[in-house]
Amino acid sequence: MSLPRRTVAALAIAGVVAWVAVAASTSAAAPLAAATTGAATTAATAPVSASPDVSPPRLSHDVVPTSQAVELTLDPEQDHYDGRVRIALSVMVPTTELRFHARAMTLDTVTMRGPAGPVPVAGVERIAPDQARVRFAAALAPGDYHLTIVFHNAYNTRAVALYRVVTGGHGYLFTQFEDTEAREAFPCWDEPEFKIPWTVSLAVPAADLAVGNTTIARETRLGDRKRVEFKGTKPLPSYLIAIAVGPFETVPIPGMGVPGRVITVEGASAMAHEAAMAAGPIIRSLERYFGRPYPYEKLDLIAAPEFQYGAMENAGAIVFADRRLLIDPRSVDPDLRRSITSVIAHEMAHQWFGDLVTMKWWDDLWLNESFASWMATKVMDDVYPDTHGGVTALFSVNRALAIDSRSSTRAMREKITGSTTLGQTANELTYDKGQAVLTMFEGWLGYSKFRAGVLDYLAAHEWRNAEGSDLWRAMGRVSGDDIDAAMSSFLDQPGVPLVTIEPLPAGRLKIAQRRFFTSGDAAGHALWRIPVILRTPGRDSVLTHRLWLTGPDTTIDLGTGAAPAWVEPNADARGYYRWQVPDAMLDALAAAKRSLTVRERIELIANLTALLRAGQLHGDRYLALVTPLADDPSPEVVRSAIESLNGVRLALETPRARTQLATYLRGVFEPALQRFGMRPQPREALGVTLVRPVLLRLLADGAGDTRVVAYADSLGRAYRRDPASIPASLAETAILVGAEDGDRAEFDDYRHRFETTQVPNERVTYLAGLGRFQAPDLRSAALAYALTGPMRPQEALVIPGSMALSNLGSEGRGGGDYPDAVVDWVFQNFDALRGRLPPNFGSRIIFLGGGCSEERIATLRKFFDDPAHKVQGGDSTLRRLSAAIEECSKLNARESARVEHWLLERSSHF
Repeated sequence: MSLPRRTVAALAIAGVVAWVAVAASTSAAAPLAAATTGAATTAATAPVSASPDVSPPRLSHDVVPTSQAVELTLDPEQDHYDGRVRIALSVMVPTTELRFHARAMTLDTVTMRGPAGPVPVAGVERIAPDQARVRFAAALAPGDYHLTIVFHNAYNTRAVALYRVVTGGHGYLFTQFEDTEAREAFPCWDEPEFKIPWTVSLAVPAADLAVGNTTIARETRLGDRKRVEFKGTKPLPSYLIAIAVGPFETVPIPGMGVPGRVITVEGASAMAHEAAMAAGPIIRSLERYFGRPYPYEKLDLIAAPEFQYGAMENAGAIVFADRRLLIDPRSVDPDLRRSITSVIAHEMAHQWFGDLVTMKWWDDLWLNESFASWMATKVMDDVYPDTHGGVTALFSVNRALAIDSRSSTRAMREKITGSTTLGQTANELTYDKGQAVLTMFEGWLGYSKFRAGVLDYLAAHEWRNAEGSDLWRAMGRVSGDDIDAAMSSFLDQPGVPLVTIEPLPAGRLKIAQRRFFTSGDAAGHALWRIPVILRTPGRDSVLTHRLWLTGPDTTIDLGTGAAPAWVEPNADARGYYRWQVPDAMLDALAAAKRSLTVRERIELIANLTALLRAGQLHGDRYLALVTPLADDPSPEVVRSAIESLNGVRLALETPRARTQLATYLRGVFEPALQRFGMRPQPREALGVTLVRPVLLRLLADGAGDTRVVAYADSLGRAYRRDPASIPASLAETAILVGAEDGDRAEFDDYRHRFETTQVPNERVTYLAGLGRFQAPDLRSAALAYALTGPMRPQEALVIPGSMALSNLGSEGRGGGDYPDAVVDWVFQNFDALRGRLPPNFGSRIIFLGGGCSEERIATLRKFFDDPAHKVQGGDSTLRRLSAAIEECSKLNARESARVEHWLLERSSHF
């Protein structure tokens, strides 16, 4: 699974990532109303009773499925459907009952057959909102049985389970089952360890295309309907089953060893070319790495107009949010092209790592997602080297490090004892910390040994389930290192280690570790088993030193007889830790930037920012160090400086020095804009193309550069006349920046374009643009539209999220203060917002309440601690947001006066 695209689907407020375009909900819970229960041939109708006991959160292994057949009668133009499941069971011990998952549906009949024929059913009970229990008149002996359930249900309408979408005047059906939504589509054993073969057959309108995990085995016409029977699947957990039905269009994928298509809704196939052309090279790269063919018999990439995540790795039938797969051929944004190829690579990597071998339980969700992200980066460097995937991955890793440095963070691998929800567990740690830890250990073991461990793991567990420890043991077998213990130190405890370097006489170094905090206080004494790789200057070259740091500290001898001028504590930025060196050595390291790799220069800026947040580096010294580092020929290093300064400027800004801060930002970054140019040039490096819009937005919104603002405004007007008339890479910037000084006529134009465009990314960008208008009456109109407009489920928080982000500007474009209006609006409309989101995504509303003052924390706690405002996962989300606000507030109190003095003193030099 992939998370939503960050540029308009997420925002950073006081260092907190708030997802604003990923909302969906389950349908209103229909009662498990009545079931006909009894023997296979005769049944007496009886109401389903509610059990007085409390069901365990996980299903028992006393009775387990061995295969399942699903038969559904579907019509995308209706609002309900009928179904039947036939589940082959193995009864392991004598039992008088069995339990299965079923939510929001009516069970019509439940029957059972055993080795001796029909088995009398004594009753069916709902024992939890998503579990049912079948009781038997007599104990079942161990053996093989068949359970048949006939049921009916309403389609979900909020992009989870089996859900219905209406677009272009047609109905479509899609599924999203990870992690606990298959149970709302049909009765099943809805846990990943129940990995079994499936057969699916669908009765659908004859004119519609039906898509499943496998190819079609048989299709039978039945008047104006048809029955589509798919071939049986390899063993799969329920969360990887996929169904899509509708009047789809298809585009063939060339260059794969199996049949493949990009599948779109009617009228959208012209936007599928980029994805179709990218899929073949990506899958061939993955096949080379894994040393084996793609494991399934076909591969469809399905573009869904309503989808709460970026994509979902269903075996053989990957579903994508259409904005993550389709691109307007008239205006091909290089960043969107890069994003499309990256998310395809992520989801295809899952076909081996997650589908072929599946986690036993959601404890190891991080491994599924981390590995896919890590593998996607390798594929991008292999197939599309101009994207510099391994370098740009550092930006997401540094965002994870920022979250992991607060006291509110959680362990990446936590024991999950009951049902879990991806809305709470799938975040930056799941994807980006895990990817960084894998990168660190690959850097330590080397490519060949690490890959050998991966292949050993896949071979040992193919078509079955495994745990993360199985992979680490495989790594240990091929390398001889205790990788299991080292990985556990990063997985099973929260936080980030701080590695400190202290020069000692005679060319020795003392290397120590402790937990690194930017907010909160240390709790306990954490130790990691850290593979540390250092680089130091030698006489003729840069020297590398390797060590395991397993205790509080250790001493190494560099063999040079004297202290080095500088130490790079994290060679090539492969390690997942922060670091600190003495002041003189830090100055020398910054001065030696030409001896550092691009990755190291990016990480140097990010590490300085982390030390600033932690109170271990003063604000004036921070700016003095970052200023020359930002003047770098690498566009990725320039972007690192932009992201770092953007992350702290709200805390460092004061009303008195606001103009000087804007002037400082112009002085630091206008040279880069002059080097790179305001418009793309023929054959320029992709990194330049990608950093330009980031640079323009900072100079427009953060620095109030009137020339850049005027340029963006002109681009916005030109784009609305003809999208092909401006560089595609600047379209999003033009729409967002161009909105800020807009009037009512432009506001209405944005709203009209949002409602009428057929281009998925244009739709969400115009919606975000509505949140960027600054006139008070238009801000009120935008917030009202957020509640009344034709929003798709994943769009519910885009406008308020974009509005919050727009108010982080300086020098008159946003004013620099977090908008109280957004927070007040959230409080006033909380029930309406919560009603548009699924229970497991309601906590994301809380992220709209960010800021940079302790008073904000108190306000949020008062509101969200009220039982009437509780949402699933709300307590942990509020702790996370409060830690970010506390970090920002303390940084402001500690450093803003010092920064103000520094800026005022040097204002004439900017």
